[in-house]
Amino acid sequence: MALAAALLCWHASVPPVAQPADAPPARFSAGRAMADVRLIGQAPHPAGSAEHRRVRTRLLARMAALGLAPRVLPGRAIKLKTERAGVSIEGADVANLIGVLRGRDAAAPALLLMAHYDSVPSSSGAADDGAGIAAALEIVRALRTGAPPVRDVVLLFTDAEEDGLLGARAFFADRHARRIGFVLNMDMRGGGGRAIMHETGHGAGGAIALYRRSAPQPTTDSIAAYVERLIRNSSDFRIAADRGLPGLNFAILDRQFDYHAASSRPDTLDSRSLQHLGDQVLGVARAAAVATALPDRARDPAYASLLGIVVIAYPAWIGWIVGAAGLALALAAWRRAAVPAAAVLRATVLRGTAAAVHLLLVLVLALTLARLATGVPFGFTVGRPLLARWDWYEAAVALLGAAVAIGWWGLALAGLRRAAVAVPLVLGGLILLAGGGGWIVAAMAAVAALLAWPAWHAPIPPRALGLGLAAIVALLALVAQAVAPTAAVMPTWSLLGGGAALLLAADGTRRGLALAGVVAAVLVAQQAATAHLLMLAVGETIAAVAAPFLLFAALPLAPLLAASLRVRSAAWVALPPLVLAAGAILLIRFGDPASARRPAIGQIVHVSDGASGRFYRATSLAFPDRWTRAALGPAGQGALLPVYDHALIAPGEPIAPARVRIERGRRADGAVVLRFRGPPGTREIRLALAATAPLRGAQVNGIRVPLLAAAGRLDRVSWVGADPVVTLVLAPRGPGRLVARASALRDGWPADARPLPPRGPATMPWYDSDTAVSLATTSISW
Repeated sequence: MALAAALLCWHASVPPVAQPADAPPARFSAGRAMADVRLIGQAPHPAGSAEHRRVRTRLLARMAALGLAPRVLPGRAIKLKTERAGVSIEGADVANLIGVLRGRDAAAPALLLMAHYDSVPSSSGAADDGAGIAAALEIVRALRTGAPPVRDVVLLFTDAEEDGLLGARAFFADRHARRIGFVLNMDMRGGGGRAIMHETGHGAGGAIALYRRSAPQPTTDSIAAYVERLIRNSSDFRIAADRGLPGLNFAILDRQFDYHAASSRPDTLDSRSLQHLGDQVLGVARAAAVATALPDRARDPAYASLLGIVVIAYPAWIGWIVGAAGLALALAAWRRAAVPAAAVLRATVLRGTAAAVHLLLVLVLALTLARLATGVPFGFTVGRPLLARWDWYEAAVALLGAAVAIGWWGLALAGLRRAAVAVPLVLGGLILLAGGGGWIVAAMAAVAALLAWPAWHAPIPPRALGLGLAAIVALLALVAQAVAPTAAVMPTWSLLGGGAALLLAADGTRRGLALAGVVAAVLVAQQAATAHLLMLAVGETIAAVAAPFLLFAALPLAPLLAASLRVRSAAWVALPPLVLAAGAILLIRFGDPASARRPAIGQIVHVSDGASGRFYRATSLAFPDRWTRAALGPAGQGALLPVYDHALIAPGEPIAPARVRIERGRRADGAVVLRFRGPPGTREIRLALAATAPLRGAQVNGIRVPLLAAAGRLDRVSWVGADPVVTLVLAPRGPGRLVARASALRDGWPADARPLPPRGPATMPWYDSDTAVSLATTSISW
């Protein structure tokens, strides 16, 4: 059974074989698309850089070759975020690229294929979003091989996505967006594994029906879509969805070490993942392009792809029926076993359920402790050593979950009350000693210990454990169905399959156990595949996200454990996975993951402060690697506003002045005007603004913003573009004073600065590394 479940999970997680460049013209070919990945991913191309302009020229030529009559859509957009510390504004002058594959009905709502063509600094963006760009081009080429589509297919490559989704904000606020009826977006968070359709617009019933019938080898889950809405996924699709447009969002999530990293190169992108992405999006795009009508809006369904083979979707309210059917099957299994009613009430409903809750809490505590035991801090940048060994970490989670479940089963059969009480208390204490959790961890450990005391007053019968697991899964399914019905798929499926497994094995025959094993293999594989996707999405920060899925997998396994596991053998069976899990955790903690394939990150910027005449070397890395420490030299902690709030700063060598120019003036209506312009080659200007009195209003580059709404706050502005200019117009409410600190960032290490030490193959630049920053300060009173 374990081997069958592993093979099924592998099948659901591995992408298909990549098609060669000579594949049939109507098919998507990763071989053809990889040529565009190599064209785009030659070097980092953040918005405003010279390489960004070269990528734009190459893409316009490719779009023209496809007969799309491409155009550049210039625009201006901002992203506004209000926080307690102040207002944060990100802005850019964007250059979106648009082309149209003409359909037979120009008045029909158009289909939009969307990806972004900028990268973050220091990354060539071969995956994010070179893969999306290349897939879109190959999809349009494939669509051209058939009859003309019914509707126009609009190809949009957005600008400045990495700087606040600014290209998408500009496009969807423009008249060109009015004709869009359906959106297919591609944006990557990794460079391998299956591509997942992970987000929809609201009212996605019709969109899911379209995806269900047209996407080959589908990979999706309504749990992922629910989570994306909770965390407000930051991709261009979010802008379209917020404006009420229906559509689907696709991404490659695995190999997240390469996300936003210099290691994201064409040679490290898995062409099979690109094939899976293209196959799915081409299938949906082809169906939508030739349909007489785009998908209707309908209530969001509950859905999931079963082992990557077929999508099962149904109205969310059906989950109540699925859960009730599963619970009825579990109860039927007990009737079939002829357990007296009093025994059912005492041993099953009370003790078995208490033991199952105990298992869930111990799983949460064990996985939390395992994450802390890696020694890797939480956070995308500081957590990179964990991403470098992510396969080891996921294996440790699976092995640890198996060890806990088997050990828990043995404790229950033996009635070892003291051990059952001690385990959560020890885990909770270790977590608190490691600095994690706080009162939440203490409460979980205490509740688990309290549940163990009455539940383990005698050995718990195996059937009691099975029904107890069914009861707690039913409770979780009930809560999920009431609070988030579209996200209740896995608990309700587990309850249905687990109830069926319990019923099939109730008579104890080999045939019944074999059939229960088949059900268990499918359910365990499905739960593992779903847990894998959620681990990729949030597992680095939410360590215990896999705990409920381990519990869901335990339910269909219960009759098999009852038939094969005895008190004496439980400890010996649990020991090997526990040792292997501990070994993987220790390898992550004490091993050096830096290698030529997964290098450590290094970051140094050169700073010229025009106000003080001083020069610095600085890094924002909280835990700098050896290369950064060597390049930085003796350093102290401080702030370099508006570049970094927290940094390690060391004296730097003087270089030729490259100053930020600041112009000040007053308008006839009394408004104060400040204009900031960086030295030639500037890619980004950042401002930190502090006022002593509130304003009546403000504008940033002609856009009204709630800037400096209260005195004593620190507001920030960043603007991206080729030699950008930032103009502030401030309308005073009364007497006051404004202090503005400005920075201008230019790509490339200054030629007249002491060269940086050579990087070995095990170190790579990170974000703004190897750049020159000019600082300036001004103040104005009114």
